[in-house]
Amino acid sequence: MITWKSVLNNYIKDTNRMEVEQSLDPLRSYVMDQNYYRLASNRFARLLNYDVNKEQRVLRSETSARLIKANEQENLVIATIRVNRRWVYDTGIDSEQTHQEQLTFTNRRGEWVIVKIDRIQTERNPRPPSLAEQEQLRLSQPYINRAVLSNRGDAVRSIHYNRQLAVNYANEWWNKANPAYEHFDVDCTNFVSQCLFAGGAPMNYTGRRETGWWYEGYEHGRERWSFSWAVSNSLQLYLQSSRSGLRAEIVDSARKLAIADIISYDWDGDTQYQHTAIVTGFDSSGEPLVNAHTNDSRARYWDYKDSYAWSERTRYTFLHIPDIL
Repeated sequence: MITWKSVLNNYIKDTNRMEVEQSLDPLRSYVMDQNYYRLASNRFARLLNYDVNKEQRVLRSETSARLIKANEQENLVIATIRVNRRWVYDTGIDSEQTHQEQLTFTNRRGEWVIVKIDRIQTERNPRPPSLAEQEQLRLSQPYINRAVLSNRGDAVRSIHYNRQLAVNYANEWWNKANPAYEHFDVDCTNFVSQCLFAGGAPMNYTGRRETGWWYEGYEHGRERWSFSWAVSNSLQLYLQSSRSGLRAEIVDSARKLAIADIISYDWDGDTQYQHTAIVTGFDSSGEPLVNAHTNDSRARYWDYKDSYAWSERTRYTFLHIPDIL
């Protein structure tokens, strides 16, 4: 007897073939979700027309999944899975992404089919910044808490941004949470801030959530970190407005970035940034590859056209961090 778990195993296996062939045909006999097909077809169309994909092909797709939870009824199962997928390209690049999906199975006349696939989409940061927050971020003056900057010493006047250390951190923690920090449902900016700090970026500690760039932790039921540490739009505003310590210059092309620089993503083109990623390498043509959290990603092409969050309105800001902070 074919169980819903057997169908789940087929789904994981067939998505490998789907990614290599960029075709939905392997799923059509048991996946009935037309909205899923529409979104996936649009994604494949973007990738087929993408200049990078014209120069390289997927040689192999490797997919594994872990069942997180399942609500089982007689003829209905709702299962949440964590999917890890690795692509190997003929250019030698390999890339990984991790995300969660919720699958709804029903038993129709003795056969289990998938009637709904919900990609649990969290690459969008849901919190819009207030006008007051924006103004205060622009007016914030640096104050460095030397107790937070362990072993840096009071005599330090300038700090070298160690790009390789930031990248090493991004590669070490790309698909897991560092227990030294809080982990958020929307974790992309928190992760990038950790990478920046690992590279030597000095905290700008003000003790006020709407100013500076700092992290202390969760104490006595209170969130002790700045908005700029954990919210995409706030970090974007902070990097642009800061004049000392951690700061960034906007450049007009992704190719002008260096490793450990930052890209901010505005999915809707309304100047409200919802995602943040860190550059960890480049392909053979000089296009950046990025790491990110939330939908955990390693060596992902920077433009995110493979993301279900991407739209024709998507805009990017390329932030180059100086070597001396």
